[in-house]
Amino acid sequence: MLGSLLETHKRYNPREVEKQVAEWWSRNDIIKKTFEKNKEAPVFSFLEGPPTVNGYMHIGHVRGRVYKDIVLRYMSMKGLNVWRRAGWDCQGLPTEIEVEKRLNITSKKDLEKIGLERFVE
Repeated sequence: MLGSLLETHKRYNPREVEKQVAEWWSRNDIIKKTFEKNKEAPVFSFLEGPPTVNGYMHIGHVRGRVYKDIVLRYMSMKGLNVWRRAGWDCQGLPTEIEVEKRLNITSKKDLEKIGLERFVE
């Protein structure tokens, strides 16, 4: 199967090739084998930041994540034990924005009138 992927074709179909490669990886449990092979190797840690905490996703987010993914895959292929973790938003900005909408807060003065106690309840 993999040999057929490497043959030169007159009409290259990247979607079909990607599908076949993904199926081959799945069938052969490549990701699990890679983690197993590298589990005793030096660790390369990477903590991904939260997605779009303060706005809508755009192509810039995708580009940044692709670059990060390339580095992680490269480090894994170099034999490192790649520790991938998604980050989280511990600042509470999305919650603050929602509370401001519900309480109709549009300025610092509005917040001072309402009071911090009511804002955080």
